[in-house]
Formats: sequence, structure tokens, C-alpha cells
Amino acid sequence: MSTFSDLAKNVETEFPEIFGDEINYTQDTTSVDIAGVVAADSRYEFIDTYNAPVVFESRDFHIEVDLFVGLPTVLPKAGDQIKETINEVEKTYEVCPIGDLSAFTYQDDRQQVFIIHTKLVDD
Repeated sequence: MSTFSDLAKNVETEFPEIFGDEINYTQDTTSVDIAGVVAADSRYEFIDTYNAPVVFESRDFHIEVDLFVGLPTVLPKAGDQIKETINEVEKTYEVCPIGDLSAFTYQDDRQQVFIIHTKLVDD
């Protein structure tokens, strides 16, 4: 008879997207692997400084603040890079601000999860 931990491991193996992905995060010259990251494509609309409408497609990465360790600063910043493997293809994203938004926001009022905004720079 299987134990609960055996069942949980089987679920994680069969449905890894439930538990989040692993990414490689690079800030300056330091890279760290971070597991348990949830990524989602997002669409932002805003008016630029010339009063023109802009539509920006972002790959947003949701990362628990406690997992964001081993980097030169404790906050994401524009220019950082994230490598994610999708269907065995490595894609590189650059952290960037969007319109009036900074390069990251917090998902919750307790500031426990970053939402990091990125653009695709290499696929």
C-alpha cells in the first residue's frame, strides 16, 4: 500500500506544472537555479509618453520572495535575465519595466511573492 508521500511524488512526476517550473535567474554575474516558479503570459495596455496606445506581451514569473536568495541584491532589477526551458527549448527573458510599472510588483499585500515582468530576448 502506498503512503501519502509516495502518492505526492507520483503526482509531482506526472504533473510537474502543478508544482511550478525551475528557472535559472542571472543578476550581474551571479546565476542561481530557482524551483517552484510559476510563469504566465500576460498582456499589458498603456499609453506611452507620446499619448500612443501600447500593447506589451510579457512573460511574468511568480517567485516566492524566500526563494530569491544567492543574488547580489534581494530584489529583481531591470536587465536581469531568466532562462526557462519550454518543451526542451531554452528561452531567455530579460527583466524589464512595463509602462509606469516597475520591473516587478508583489502578488500580495504581505509581499511574499514577486511578479517579475520580462520580455523575450532569445529563443
